[in-house]
Amino acid sequence: MTTKKTCGKVLGLNQTVNFGDGKQVVGTIATDIPVGAGDSGGPLFCAGVG
Repeated sequence: MTTKKTCGKVLGLNQTVNFGDGKQVVGTIATDIPVGAGDSGGPLFCAGVG
């Protein structure tokens, strides 16, 4: 099941995510957007500025 459209804020740009096995993903965007199972791969876009 997907959650349809949700809203949130960008909390940080160019973030690094560290995993327990020593791997890293760099250049990510940190948000407080609520997501659920099935939402992975969905788009992230800005509906307006200000």
